[in-house]
Amino acid sequence: MNNGRGIRFIFMLSTIMLGAVLLQGMFGKKPNAQNDPAKANGKAGVAQLNAENNAEGQANSNLENSQSDEPPVPRLEESEPQRAAADQFVQMGSLNDSGEDRYLVTINKLAGTIHRVELNFRDKRTGEYKYRDLVWEGGYLGSLEGFDVDDGSQIRTVGAGTPAALAGLKPDDIIVAINDEPVVTTKDFENHLNKKTKPGTTITLDYKRAGIRSQVEIPLTTKPISVIRPEPEDILSRNEPEITTFDYPESFVLSLIKPSVDVNVAWPDLDVGMRDSNWEVTQATDNLIELKFDLAQSQLDEVGIQGPITVFKRYKIPTLAAEDIQQLDSRTFHLDLEIEFQNGSNVDQVLAYELDGPTGLTAETWWYANKIHGRQTAIGYIAGARDVIGSTADNSYIFFGCPELVKAAGKKSRKFSYICEPLSPIAERQLNFAGVDSHYFNVSLLPVTADGLPFEVSSLTAFPNNRFGVIPKIPKNVRTQKLVDCTFQMVAPLDIPAGGSVKQNFEVFCGPKEITVLKQYGLQDARTFGWFSWCSMVLLTLLHFFYTITFGWSYGLAIVMLTILVRCIMIPFSRKAALNAQMMQHLAPQMKEITEKYGDDMEKRAAAQRELYKKHNFNPFGGCFMMFFQLPIFYGLYKGLNVDIALRDQPLIPGMDWCSNLAAPDQFMFWRSWMPTWLGDETGWLGPFLNILPLLTMVLFIAQQKLFTPPATDDQQKLMQRMMTFMMVAMGVMFFKVPAGLCLYFITSSLWGIIERKLLPKPKLDTEKLGLTAPSSAPTKADLKAEKLEALEEAKRIAQLEEKKAQKAARIKRLKNRGNK
Repeated sequence: MNNGRGIRFIFMLSTIMLGAVLLQGMFGKKPNAQNDPAKANGKAGVAQLNAENNAEGQANSNLENSQSDEPPVPRLEESEPQRAAADQFVQMGSLNDSGEDRYLVTINKLAGTIHRVELNFRDKRTGEYKYRDLVWEGGYLGSLEGFDVDDGSQIRTVGAGTPAALAGLKPDDIIVAINDEPVVTTKDFENHLNKKTKPGTTITLDYKRAGIRSQVEIPLTTKPISVIRPEPEDILSRNEPEITTFDYPESFVLSLIKPSVDVNVAWPDLDVGMRDSNWEVTQATDNLIELKFDLAQSQLDEVGIQGPITVFKRYKIPTLAAEDIQQLDSRTFHLDLEIEFQNGSNVDQVLAYELDGPTGLTAETWWYANKIHGRQTAIGYIAGARDVIGSTADNSYIFFGCPELVKAAGKKSRKFSYICEPLSPIAERQLNFAGVDSHYFNVSLLPVTADGLPFEVSSLTAFPNNRFGVIPKIPKNVRTQKLVDCTFQMVAPLDIPAGGSVKQNFEVFCGPKEITVLKQYGLQDARTFGWFSWCSMVLLTLLHFFYTITFGWSYGLAIVMLTILVRCIMIPFSRKAALNAQMMQHLAPQMKEITEKYGDDMEKRAAAQRELYKKHNFNPFGGCFMMFFQLPIFYGLYKGLNVDIALRDQPLIPGMDWCSNLAAPDQFMFWRSWMPTWLGDETGWLGPFLNILPLLTMVLFIAQQKLFTPPATDDQQKLMQRMMTFMMVAMGVMFFKVPAGLCLYFITSSLWGIIERKLLPKPKLDTEKLGLTAPSSAPTKADLKAEKLEALEEAKRIAQLEEKKAQKAARIKRLKNRGNK
């Protein structure tokens, strides 16, 4: 197949695929109205959305009578206080080597939120963390949540099982030096750990306790992944300094609100202190934290509520059975969250509560990964580092990509993205789950009700979490917008009988997107492969099989074996493509004659070409079948390597620092510090690392083209070949941030193709049977040079003849002139 037809074929195939997706969107299952962020326009703000109250009584009837076509106005959030000094922490779980605790959870008394969740799941063979932090480069001492004081960095919490705890460090200790280097700020201390230490090394730490200075040596370990953590601001602030003014709310903020008969006004908080005051810890054990908040009567009086009202939050880590500690298919990757509302008055209370979703999920892959959008029919939409997902009785899977949430939030006429829309039918508000989805990890809230009854909410809204003042501040850089933290806010009705209480339980899934884990919680739709998902699943199954039979040595070796298997299957098609190329060479002279004969008459030229093809039983697109066959394999493998968490943190060669994560670029050298920002930053074209495998892939593509493309016979073919070379270079740039595993596939495939064409016998055409008289092989460079010389000689001979004719004519003319005289 010549290059021009190849390009046209790819364009045609892409058009067909796009048409298929459009048809799927037109005739497939329609998303609920709440999935359209443009459906409802609201005023500025992204907080609680007013909805109907399902409780019996006058409030409910008034609400139903006040329904209108206008959407409710959300409550406007005030700027969160700069609260670092007010944060107080309590912990449950541990990072013990035994793995008997699935998590180490840090709870913040301020607003009673989850501050950090570190995942403690151990590899069976090594005993190390299976899911380590890939961004942190140094050794791990523990998440101490340090706070700057005059003497250094004051420790505010020490998690059980961490190196700091094993070394005897305690909260309120002040770190003054590390390896004899003074610690001035907490940032200095963290930078030293990250840049100047490694897992397995031992540090010398100087600290003060009750004014007495001591020293201790501490061996460092690998840092486990923090699935939930405080949102870092380094990348955002480096690109846009104003982002540093953000103060991100933490996970699962709870507040009580008073429903209103008017759905177009914000429902008031019963006590704003629930969001910005410390809760009282009433119980703290190894696997349970209970917090209590008594609503102030003065604020209850302002909204016409009779107290007292007390709210409890209980976080609990399930106890693991011995056989479940290292099992991914066990239903043990969750926390239990129970909220209880006690009514101490002698009147029934018709209220509602707001519960915010998780914030600060890990976003380690944001600068290189192309996360797949969860709605395959959403043409033109992309996913972000954190996206919001949900499921209702009416719609099994709802997906809002971070960029579309950011876009909606940035509009002057505010638009809201509903998972459950206010005043919608009950089936659309029966919630199965709502969560925040990152590339390899997920945190979802799953309601637990008595006897499995449906859990109804008033509304559930997805929004970007970077609130500043009354207007969400949106980064200007389009690539940085993918990093914006997103979450959801749920509003649910609450009827508390006089002197009674109401409890609501949730499971908080907090774990890796391993398919065996997701299935345990009904979250398997969160693992999506996009187009050609069937191909991705087949290829990944084979990849895991090869990894198993090589005794788990390297997924790099498994990828090489998978590539060889695919190329062996494709040998008949590659032979067919070679025969097709030979036929094109044989018919080239006749094609040239047809072109010269009919010139610009495209209709007659096409008819003559079809007749020629029919005569020799030749299909010009026959050689394209290999490309057609390879397209789903390429796309399926690309998406599979992007989605499958099994390749995360898997090295090409065990023990080598380079290319230690086949699901990411190979990261040969860090060059951000001396590259232009537009090129070498995380938001730049190439990213902060020099990668070798994409360059090698590009070189092999170009070499393959030069080796096996016949010499051009006219200017059009020369132009096509130049364009193909340019496309190979452009492809190298496009591949610069793709997973190293995909580059390894192309490198192996290219080398196999070269070896195949060089070593395997070339297919031969039966020229007599086909009636072909043209040479059966492409002209060599020597042949082309001889033809060129022959053409020059012929041109010279013709010029000499013309010159002699001119001289003879001139001589005859002179003779005539003499006779006339």
